[in-house]
Amino acid sequence: MMKNLIFIVFSIALLTQSCSQSDDFVDRQSAFEKEILKEEIDFPKQVEAYGKAVAKEIETTIGKLNDLNMDYSEIVDLKDFREKFYEDWCNASSAMARSRAAGEVQSIEMTMSATEFMERYNSLTDIQLEFIRKIISECEKSKSSQDLLSKLVALNNEIRTQVPEIEQERLLNVIAVLYYGTQKVSYLERQGLMLSTPYNSIKLSKIKTRGPEDGASIGSWCRKITATVWTIAVGEPTPIGEVVASVVTVVAAGVYVYEVVTCASQQNSTTDYCNRKYNECMDGKDYSQPNSGGWGYSECRRCHEYCLAQGIWDCPRPN
Repeated sequence: MMKNLIFIVFSIALLTQSCSQSDDFVDRQSAFEKEILKEEIDFPKQVEAYGKAVAKEIETTIGKLNDLNMDYSEIVDLKDFREKFYEDWCNASSAMARSRAAGEVQSIEMTMSATEFMERYNSLTDIQLEFIRKIISECEKSKSSQDLLSKLVALNNEIRTQVPEIEQERLLNVIAVLYYGTQKVSYLERQGLMLSTPYNSIKLSKIKTRGPEDGASIGSWCRKITATVWTIAVGEPTPIGEVVASVVTVVAAGVYVYEVVTCASQQNSTTDYCNRKYNECMDGKDYSQPNSGGWGYSECRRCHEYCLAQGIWDCPRPN
């Protein structure tokens, strides 16, 4: 009887300690969000739900990959890493698993063909394209995660006042993913829980007490997230409900995290490659002509934007 009583007391003590640690973790995350978040933002309900779903997908999938002890340290070729990362990401995603179990999807491609990209690109209006490029530009100019969040708040206000309401959702979806995703990634980095790859300097630590003095910094930020912006902007409008936490969320979160963990290595090489192919295209005849890719744009310009988004040049060769 005494042994049973001791066991019960010991179990309650462990449970209490576990709950206390869990509450402490939640409190630290809340405190961090207040520290990094200086300005409030207002989204339509469905847009807010989408942005938060992507942030949650980032957290849960990275947690699963860490639990599986995924090690990318030996994969130094960027192409091999890309394929391995996206395969692991989809396999680790609970949202993807639910979609497969329901028969909604068997496999998933994290990139789209040039033809599909161009078709969706052509459906965007001039003001949507203007703000997509503006979002990319502001992201690249941001100096820290806090700076990026401030820019996103300002861009959100501009979109709500300057863009016709029927054309806002795609743009606001981009803002919401970057807004909530930035906070989530910054928090995971500070806690030492972000994925470690050959392309970043993050050292994985499952002890959730890591702070800036240990090498993590909420100020550092990957500013080259072009593919993330285009993936969301040319994607299908986000439906409301359970589908928000399904395949469309897996793709957005996966592309976003991929760009973050490969930023330092990839951004210069991809930009240089795409710029070189663009110059070769513009030296040709047909595809360099004004309006060849739609009013106001050459086909080379659209091929260049596809290249920046997908990392490959998959357009007609110049004549």
